[in-house]
Amino acid sequence: MSSKKLQISKNTAQTAKRLLKYVTETYKLRFFLVFICIFISSGASISVSLSLKFLLDDFIIPLIGQQTPDFAGLYRALGTLACIFVAGVLAAFTYTRLMVYIGQGVLKRIRDDMFEHMQTLPIRYFDQNTTGSIMSLYTNDTDTLRQSIPQALSSFFTIVVTFISMLVLSPALTVLAVLVIVVMLFVSRKIGGNSGKYFVRQQVAVADITGFVEERMNGQRVVKVFNHERKSEEEFDKLNEALFECASQANTFANIMGPVIGNI
Repeated sequence: MSSKKLQISKNTAQTAKRLLKYVTETYKLRFFLVFICIFISSGASISVSLSLKFLLDDFIIPLIGQQTPDFAGLYRALGTLACIFVAGVLAAFTYTRLMVYIGQGVLKRIRDDMFEHMQTLPIRYFDQNTTGSIMSLYTNDTDTLRQSIPQALSSFFTIVVTFISMLVLSPALTVLAVLVIVVMLFVSRKIGGNSGKYFVRQQVAVADITGFVEERMNGQRVVKVFNHERKSEEEFDKLNEALFECASQANTFANIMGPVIGNI
């Protein structure tokens, strides 16, 4: 692995650690409840999927062909399944609500810290960066965190619960599935790496175009006085085209990943 990739991995781990610190310092109890609810929701989801096998093998198939079938056992099993399903729905609703509160609270703290840190920056920083690009950090970039944190937690617990269920059902098939998963991870890493690269460029392009529009809005009178309208249009078209290219490439790779992984 190259030094550049090692540095990126190190920065990613440090960023994740800092984000987790924001959460645990202020919302430790709520975050613990989120863990419990996600675990319940993931377990209920997997249980509902696995229950189809037991319903067919233990209740429905034995009743076929009987002259006077007794549905009491099937009804009890369906009642138990319904309770599990309701518990999963309630847990999903609870952790979603909690993560909205935690996510917005974390974003508030991050923005507060960003603004406090901004007061300590030298003048040259503001000369080298447009107002729009700085504003984009407070809006577009921080809002991305709100969307990614709950998804990451939910996916992690779903993977853990699913893997345990697979081992219980069939260790041999689990080994086969793990081999396929390795292939899936390799493919998703290749595709996801390209997608992530373009998503980063997209965020930069959004900051550039936001800064350009903000500057032109404030300096519109100067643009009019010096007949700079056509030049401004050309510059904006160039920035907008760059954003289009980055967004198109990023979403193309992101949309390819689903069908490719599904087919594997």
